[in-house]
Amino acid sequence: MIHREKLQAILSDCPIALLTLDCVDSTNAEARRRLQKGACEPVAILADQQTAGRGRMGRSFYSPAQTGIYLTLLLPMRGALAEAVSVTAVAAVAVHRAIARVTGIETEIKWVNDLYRNGRKVCGILAESVVRETERYLILGVGVNLSTIDFPEEMEEEIVQEELI
Repeated sequence: MIHREKLQAILSDCPIALLTLDCVDSTNAEARRRLQKGACEPVAILADQQTAGRGRMGRSFYSPAQTGIYLTLLLPMRGALAEAVSVTAVAAVAVHRAIARVTGIETEIKWVNDLYRNGRKVCGILAESVVRETERYLILGVGVNLSTIDFPEEMEEEIVQEELI
């Protein structure tokens, strides 16, 4: 369950707006819809559940209610496009450090966009860029499994996610 009031208080001095949703298909898809509707301000989109979370190459990311952090940042891109390439790696290091700081659990970064613990995936990161008219935007999605344990049957053979708490 997302504690909206607590988050708002913590982020009160932050220049990024916070949008919290109980359920959404995908936080990255929601960011794209906001851009299509003309939004251009930085926003953090946080959902309690995603019904169609996704990762690289269209893979699905299982995101059941009250078991993880499903977050997307929508930010205008400034600077050279070449600098944007490092965003995923920087995000992976930031999430790795945050998990260690908050939980004391060490993770490993695998291929810049996934975090693993004991050989099992606990976090996926998906960075996308979008051009609208003459402006470029970054959509950075982060999914962290905190306590996900029940996976759909079709994922039984592919289960690589593990709980963190």
